[in-house]
Amino acid sequence: FTHEYSHYLMDMYFKQEDLDWRDIPVWFDEGVAELMSCRMIPTHMLPEGKTLDTSFLDLHTHTEWDKSKAEPNTKVYDQAYLAVLYLLGSQSGDLFLDFGFIETTK
Repeated sequence: FTHEYSHYLMDMYFKQEDLDWRDIPVWFDEGVAELMSCRMIPTHMLPEGKTLDTSFLDLHTHTEWDKSKAEPNTKVYDQAYLAVLYLLGSQSGDLFLDFGFIETTK
């Protein structure tokens, strides 16, 4: 539920800021949703033996995302989660505070 609700909140933010959701890479949208889901239920475990090296340039559109997630041994949700977690840490959270649903300790 939290994952899907995060998509809803981001969509509302995009409308408020007059942004087109198609301009946001899918990996970022899915990564934020995964991060929020894991913040609510902290049981996220990365799968063993899965590839986390799909190019983010190949994860921008929904078509690209669907193609990549269908590949055996890839985990694009986990990869997107780790990328957003990295961005959150490297930006001290400022990148996400405007969404209003991500808190940081920094």
